[in-house]
Amino acid sequence: MSTDLSDTEWSDLVLSVGTHKKNRRLKPLEVSSYIARAVDHHSLKFISEKIDLGNYMIERFLRLLKLPEEIQPLVIWGRYPGYLSFSVAAEIANLKDPSSSRDLAKAVLENGLKEIEVRATIQSMYRTGINLGKAVKSVLNLRPRTENLIMFMGALPTGVNERIDQSVARDRLRKFLSSKAGAKNVVSVSFNEGKYSFILNTDDEQSSRFARTIDKRNLGRVVMNALDS
Repeated sequence: MSTDLSDTEWSDLVLSVGTHKKNRRLKPLEVSSYIARAVDHHSLKFISEKIDLGNYMIERFLRLLKLPEEIQPLVIWGRYPGYLSFSVAAEIANLKDPSSSRDLAKAVLENGLKEIEVRATIQSMYRTGINLGKAVKSVLNLRPRTENLIMFMGALPTGVNERIDQSVARDRLRKFLSSKAGAKNVVSVSFNEGKYSFILNTDDEQSSRFARTIDKRNLGRVVMNALDS
């Protein structure tokens, strides 16, 4: 049986779990080790009252000791690239298979998965029976996506405006833009009384490359080429 905690160790333990500071007396795994030693000598009720920590959190700390040894040194307070936060590591520790724990830890480090995403990944695996890779992918697909949109605006020359149907002009411009930037990247095309505008999503390389060829000096020529096509 391990030795009981000294007064100094109890003090370090209290100062490490009763704060949200990143710089604490003990690292997460050291807290886990201290609690494990205390469990050998005291009841959970005594420990909970001694360090002012609920049983649920005590159990979370103890679970960290079940992580594969190569993962344990990566567990820190707070979030930092290349490491696992305590809350994320505690979720990973719910996996019984060491191989799955390693793979999930790797996915966290590569994709910056947050605690709620790690929990969702594990739940997805257990509820649907899919493998870890697919579960991670499904969670990542739920992340909001940002789009880089660029709007172009201009007006047709008076003579052209008078002789062309607006709906025909809109359809021709959309078709032209789709051929150059990709149909999925043409967000909108508008024609109204000779004035036109269109929006391109430039996340795609094809669309981005095409958008870079357009500026104020040649926008009108690009549109006229579209209408003559």
